[in-house]
Amino acid sequence: MIRNRGSFNHSVLLPAWLLQGTRALHRPLFILLLILFSAQALAQTQPTSDIPRSVPKSTIQKEESAIPTQPSAPTQLWSETPIHGQRCRRTILYRGEILSCDSVIASDAAGLRPILDQTPEALAELEAYQKGRRDIRRLAYIGSGGLALAFLGPTIARFIPDPAIQSTLSSILTYGGIGLTGGVVLFGGVTLRNNEKHLDNAVRLYNQANPRDPVELQFSTTFAF
Repeated sequence: MIRNRGSFNHSVLLPAWLLQGTRALHRPLFILLLILFSAQALAQTQPTSDIPRSVPKSTIQKEESAIPTQPSAPTQLWSETPIHGQRCRRTILYRGEILSCDSVIASDAAGLRPILDQTPEALAELEAYQKGRRDIRRLAYIGSGGLALAFLGPTIARFIPDPAIQSTLSSILTYGGIGLTGGVVLFGGVTLRNNEKHLDNAVRLYNQANPRDPVELQFSTTFAF
């Protein structure tokens, strides 16, 4: 019996199912090795510009100095100074200085109170003046209510089903509102004129009690267009 020693038949040593399993792994292993080699080749061919470099300190300082310290604001589209058609401004001349007579809220002569504080008679006149200004403001609200009543009178009367009563009620509300507004305007004008006398008396009484330290009330009318 003669054996061929130059060849090796591996089917004699390994089972058939094992040989089929190892052959099935050859192609996936080859593909995986190909992907790994391709990825390594791409990593080696990347440009060197992506590598972070250290920025000089002078460049950083130059860029920081170019940053504004305050945020910039857009250009305003309106004027900062309010426009008034006509304005009457009251001032006080006291100890060589010109002071504001009224507060920013209303024409209440609040600037005189610190000056007249040591003169009880003048201070009482000033308080009467300020009370009169508050009463005049209330009259203005009543006059506005009269105008609203005259304007809404016909609309309110429509809720009455009887036409005769509806017409009568509409006339009463309309003419009543107009009359109320007219009466308020007349009474407010007289009250305002009499109330200004309290302010004049306050300044006069103070100057009589302090002749060496007088106060003068000034008026200035300005027109702005």
